[in-house]
Amino acid sequence: MEITKRVSRIIICALFLIVALWSFASHATTKTLAYSFSHDASPIIAERKLDVLTSYAKSLIAHIAKDAGYNLQTSAGHDGELSVILNIVKTEANTEEYFWLTPVFSFDCLKFTLPCTPNFDDKASLGVAYIALEKNAAASAIEQHLVELISDYKVSSAFYQLANETISLVRPHMPDATLQYGVLSLHGDMVSDASNLWVIADVVPLFSQLDERGRLKGIAVELVKGVLNDMGMSAAILSAPWKRIAKEAMTKSNVLVFSIVKTQERDAVFHWVTPVSRNYHGLYGINTPVFPSLDALPKTYTIGTIQEDYRNEIAIKYNLKIRSFETWDELVEALYKGDVDLAFGSKAGLDFGCKLASLNCNGITESVTSGVSTAYLALSKKQTSILVFERLKLAAAKVRKSESYRSKLAAWSKMVARDYSIVHHTNNGVVHLWKKE
Repeated sequence: MEITKRVSRIIICALFLIVALWSFASHATTKTLAYSFSHDASPIIAERKLDVLTSYAKSLIAHIAKDAGYNLQTSAGHDGELSVILNIVKTEANTEEYFWLTPVFSFDCLKFTLPCTPNFDDKASLGVAYIALEKNAAASAIEQHLVELISDYKVSSAFYQLANETISLVRPHMPDATLQYGVLSLHGDMVSDASNLWVIADVVPLFSQLDERGRLKGIAVELVKGVLNDMGMSAAILSAPWKRIAKEAMTKSNVLVFSIVKTQERDAVFHWVTPVSRNYHGLYGINTPVFPSLDALPKTYTIGTIQEDYRNEIAIKYNLKIRSFETWDELVEALYKGDVDLAFGSKAGLDFGCKLASLNCNGITESVTSGVSTAYLALSKKQTSILVFERLKLAAAKVRKSESYRSKLAAWSKMVARDYSIVHHTNNGVVHLWKKE
């Protein structure tokens, strides 16, 4: 009997230990997104008895947090925590302080004597309350992922149900309330003229390249055509070198460009509409050693790059000796001839160059891993209406999920694998240029 009791105690202790360890492990792996509310729009909410706008904003972020795999909890105010602020009004003074994930509702800022939001629509009297992410290193890593999830959600039936239920509760107090481009407008229709969009493609093999008759073709072109069609537009798609694209985007409004790799330096110039492709990039060589970082590369090495490619900017930043080439096949041939020590690019780009040069590239290996880059459909920021940006994001989300685009993407994917042996897969309408794990 005593032995039985001891065994029972041991089993119970073991179970408690297992439960404790499981609880600890679950807690350790749980990602947390903290939230707090701004008081910026409190005068509107209090005066018009619109507490529903508070619960509406929380419902939005709760859905996104769930989709992103985060546990949502109230902010403790700790430094470095991943934290969103709900219903914060975007102003000229705070524009650079946060990542602005999505607009929640708009209002007449002059009527309520509150700060206005610059360049939101074609009028100058709107204030817009947002869900914003506090800037820190952790936020930088997930900001665009959250924006993508929000865009996907805002074209779903679940979102429209939530928004329409909210509007029905708002209208007794604000009769002109309506939903427009994913934004709950308390003042009626907003105005955004996208008729003068200037659409320019950076020529990228397989994604946006010129055919024998000088017409643009490729999967990125199909995506952009779908977006323009969804917005009821038929703008011509032009092509230009990157330097020309950059110049136009920095000096003009409503310049829509693709496919542009997102970098920190380009954040000041572009709104990032939707991802087109993601790619691992690094430095590749033949029988070259592996280096832990770009800093560790011998200064005597000559690095081959593609002209006007963003990796040129990185190479210059690290004071590397560069030799640039116009095409991927020229770069690969230079690597095999020993004209360059390493090629700065992507595995997919090198595979493409090897195919064109009729070379067996099994001997090319990675010497330095640099990271993952994402190429986007992007919109110039200069004096461009933010509402145009919001319209484009929603149109792109709809196209990426559409059967028509998915069918074109599947056909393109088969062609790329068959004709160029490029390893890749697709995820949510975005091309990932590496093997699916």
